[in-house]
Amino acid sequence: MKKILFLIFALWTSESLLAQKRTLLDEHLNTTDSTEAKYYRIESDKVNDYTTFKIYHMSGELYQQGRKLHRFEEKKGKFDTYEYQDGYFITYHKNGNQKTKVLYKEDIKEGIESHWYSNKQLQKEVLYDDSLSRTQYNQKVVSFYDSLGKQLISEGNGTMLNYENNVLIDSGMVKDMRKHGKWKGYDIDSKLLSYEEKYENGELVRGVSFDDQRNKYSYEQITEEVSIGDKGIKGLYEFISNNLKYPGKARRRAIQGSVYIKMIISKEGNVNDIIIINNLNPYLNEETLRVLSLIDRVTPYKLRGQGIKHELTFPVIYRLR
Repeated sequence: MKKILFLIFALWTSESLLAQKRTLLDEHLNTTDSTEAKYYRIESDKVNDYTTFKIYHMSGELYQQGRKLHRFEEKKGKFDTYEYQDGYFITYHKNGNQKTKVLYKEDIKEGIESHWYSNKQLQKEVLYDDSLSRTQYNQKVVSFYDSLGKQLISEGNGTMLNYENNVLIDSGMVKDMRKHGKWKGYDIDSKLLSYEEKYENGELVRGVSFDDQRNKYSYEQITEEVSIGDKGIKGLYEFISNNLKYPGKARRRAIQGSVYIKMIISKEGNVNDIIIINNLNPYLNEETLRVLSLIDRVTPYKLRGQGIKHELTFPVIYRLR
């Protein structure tokens, strides 16, 4: 059964309330409840268009810190405030030592991303540049070391044997800084094979993954976005646009602006939660909830062919013309 949560924050205090709130997160850093929480996030007040945040393990150790840019700008003919990851993002091992460090410029990773083992030994360096998709699943591997400092990949060539907590989690060949040939990944808890993939010069040819019940999933893309029909995320936005009706009372009062929405989508594609995170206007809020309540199921976000719980945050924009 779909649950709709309507959180009302007064405009003049919304930033400070959000800053003081401890937001619970699941293993994928999506908003969740206490039963599935692995982390919690604390975010600062906005200063000069920036907010900073820290994410902690439920046991209290710092996991990640970073900064977000909030900027009012025009996109596709519409003005609104958009949010970007901007600045250095750092993650930590539970013992407090740095795990990763990378620079973001408006949601885009720039330059070298460094990884370390919990003993402070450099693990790997990967390069993000304009020649390939800038995601964790498609990157240029410059160097790689084992936990004792033995170099396995030099100048972008060699074999990666990636361990975490003494468990092999993925392995494969790197050629000219790109994944090449057969790669295998393993579940850190069960140590069972979780995926097999074939690459040619950094491009995924095909892959197959396995869930906890050893069901098999084939795929040709590492990630697939939420979609309605065959139009991807654009299909969702088109559905909203086609069904939205400007409330007459809001129109007569010349009320316009953006209703910010957070949707929690299950791994099966069910829309579990719809949350309004700003109090623009009751008429616009009500219409936004009406339209979104028409959506029962979507094609879920997929990772290696398997649906996973996912959180979408976006504005529903009302503009008078």
